[in-house]
Amino acid sequence: MFLIGTAFAFTGDEVVKRVEETRALRAKSLMAEHMPTIPDEAYRSAAEGTPETGIVGVEGYKAKKAWGVAVVDQPIAKFYAAVNDDASKPLYGKLSFTEVLSGGLCGEDRHVFMYLPITMLTDRYWVSHTRQNMGLFQASGGEVREMTWDTVEPDIPVGKRSRDYLEKGMPIEFAKGGWFMTRLDDGHTLVEYWTWTDPGGYVPAGLASSMAAGGIKDTIDSMARLAKEGPRCELK
Repeated sequence: MFLIGTAFAFTGDEVVKRVEETRALRAKSLMAEHMPTIPDEAYRSAAEGTPETGIVGVEGYKAKKAWGVAVVDQPIAKFYAAVNDDASKPLYGKLSFTEVLSGGLCGEDRHVFMYLPITMLTDRYWVSHTRQNMGLFQASGGEVREMTWDTVEPDIPVGKRSRDYLEKGMPIEFAKGGWFMTRLDDGHTLVEYWTWTDPGGYVPAGLASSMAAGGIKDTIDSMARLAKEGPRCELK
């Protein structure tokens, strides 16, 4: 069951107003040039207890950006800790293996190996350059937070378990994305999630985009469950 806030705890206008209040801070996104625009109607729907998702085409690419927005019944600090807890993600989502290669668990700037099993197709893996937007965190006093990722070449150091997975799957073409969170009150967070991924191989990018959009709600829900049950990252 989706762990959203109590229905009608906020009106649609209140959530849209909160988004507008943070517009200048949103310009400080680490991936401002890639973030899809979410319509006001989606924020209003999220306020009423219905998470919204969508797909946005990108000129020159078959792969589309998928996005989702929801009001989550968790404090922003706990949800932020959850999305940065790479070690726990295989227990809550579709990934079967993750390993922090550099930067430390929950680090502000880290590289993480991720492995995704795919039924009837070749499994995929990638290394994400994952960053916490500390400038945004500090400018907003923690009221607005962001975590982003962008894939890099999978150069796995000797001695890492990730090397055992290289022959089991194949690398994806690219992936970019992010979590953008805005505090609504002490117990509720406006969560925006987006991803732009081309899995490569024999999976058509358009189909992959549609599949990604279909999994957006599950992804937000899984991070809400992790936030509720207790992420490994320190709250801040």
